[in-house]
Amino acid sequence: MSDDLAKRDFTADDVDDTAGSILDVCAKIHLSLSDAVTEARTWRQNRERLIRSIHPVSVGQFPVTLSGGAGGLDLPDLLGPHGGYVWDVHAVIVSGFTAGSVAMFTGGTPLSAAQAGQGNLEFNFSSAGQLTYGKLQLPLMPNDRLTFWATGITGAVNVKVRAVEMEVAAFPEYAI
Repeated sequence: MSDDLAKRDFTADDVDDTAGSILDVCAKIHLSLSDAVTEARTWRQNRERLIRSIHPVSVGQFPVTLSGGAGGLDLPDLLGPHGGYVWDVHAVIVSGFTAGSVAMFTGGTPLSAAQAGQGNLEFNFSSAGQLTYGKLQLPLMPNDRLTFWATGITGAVNVKVRAVEMEVAAFPEYAI
């Protein structure tokens, strides 16, 4: 403490001003901390809600309608996420046929031989089986879907899909 302050005579007004200033500073700190706590709670609640939105989905066994050994399967409400959601596809099971092939597409609608190949070919099943994907290897964005086109089929074709579904806002957290 400087010598000038030590020699100074303090009045009651000086003490009241100092106490008032300290109380003002404490009140501002309290308000700032309250705002920070509220913001942290809101962030945590939003994050928990998003994490709860991440859940597995399993859809199928859907039969492909065949005519002369060929046919397509396009179920927009069942083979992909709706608006506001993302799927991370982990398994596609195509079963029931002994000859022919089944092409799997994203982003298109191959419902006839003329339309086949207009989407993005993801895989061609030359025999019945299961295709598995790791995390983020086949994400489907909102309103995207899987479609299937079968040709030269002997037997029947059934399709099943397993994925993880989440809100779009949860996708970056899931991707980490």
